[in-house]
Amino acid sequence: MEELFQWLTRLEALSQTVPPVFVERMHRVFVPSPLDFDGTVIRVVDSGQEASSFGRLPGKLAVLCWPDSNTSPSLGNQAVAAQLGAVFTFATNRRIEVAASDLAITPEGTEQRIFLPTNLVADRALAGPLGPDPENQITSVLESLYGLPSSDRESIGSAMELHYNAALLYDVDVNAAYALAVAGVERLSQAYGSQSVAWMDWEHSSRFDRVFDEVSLTETQADRLRAEILLERHLRLRQSFASYATETLPETFWDCPLDVFTPGLTRVPGGAAQFGGWVSGDPESIGKFVPSDRAVLRKRLLKSYDARSSYVHAGTRRDMISATVGQTVTEDSTVGPIEFVGIRAILRELIACELGARSVPSKLPPFIRTDGGHPQASAAPDTGSSATSDIPER
Repeated sequence: MEELFQWLTRLEALSQTVPPVFVERMHRVFVPSPLDFDGTVIRVVDSGQEASSFGRLPGKLAVLCWPDSNTSPSLGNQAVAAQLGAVFTFATNRRIEVAASDLAITPEGTEQRIFLPTNLVADRALAGPLGPDPENQITSVLESLYGLPSSDRESIGSAMELHYNAALLYDVDVNAAYALAVAGVERLSQAYGSQSVAWMDWEHSSRFDRVFDEVSLTETQADRLRAEILLERHLRLRQSFASYATETLPETFWDCPLDVFTPGLTRVPGGAAQFGGWVSGDPESIGKFVPSDRAVLRKRLLKSYDARSSYVHAGTRRDMISATVGQTVTEDSTVGPIEFVGIRAILRELIACELGARSVPSKLPPFIRTDGGHPQASAAPDTGSSATSDIPER
């Protein structure tokens, strides 16, 4: 919760100035019942509106507000919002969800607030409209899954579920979504990647070699220590993760553009704004986010693995939105972890590669369709008989 403590430190400094100069941050909150208070450094305003989502009972919509210095980055307060949500949930023992990715803007000439979900920037294809033939796309994947040998179903299926969970979570908490996407790649690497690790592939090998020389180890002694070091489980998982993805991605991966969609907003009477559909932009090169140089790719995949581990084991968050925007503008994909849009694209491509390599696509079982609430006979296979069905032609 580093950002929360930094915010409290800024508040302490603000309280020493007269008059204090500050801005008020605002984020939407989903709560099980009305929440409204204004007696501390933060305030929550009940909107009087009901909200609902898949898999949840209806709840109430409120707005969380807190003061901050006007020099703090507007995107940087997302971590504070998420961490305040953690405080609320812990303190009340109820799930209170803060829309951490919200960016509150005020249309000119009004006092109304419009909340834009900035985490959509992390992957501008996921929330866009469907393509022209989703039925065939879905059927093709189902047939490929159905044609997998039983030995491959668990690993590929798990990776696909992790991809799905990352897609569900990316606009709520992109750091958590990132961890799931990296876990999907790791699941495939454990199943299909080489578990042997070459000493020279480890980025610290040269440093240890110098130490071996300094303490005058014989080559036999040094080789024994190298073998023992490479047996360390975390090191092997990390190296296998990077090697598998680097070696498995086909060259054609970098030929596929990324779809770009932006939510369109239209003004309505009274100064408010409403969603007016998706605006399609020029497709972006995957090379902006995933380097095609295999050596650079491997180094950045290792950094991605470390970023995931830091989040999972130490709660360390990164400002992925700013990093993604920066790469979109500058196409600087030579340093740092690969951002969410790139890791998800890598995971999706690797799943497709393993499906293509290991499946013999099989026609799905004859289906049973329900029309008007009444089950209909399934379409019979062509056996030369005169069996008929009430199912309309597809």
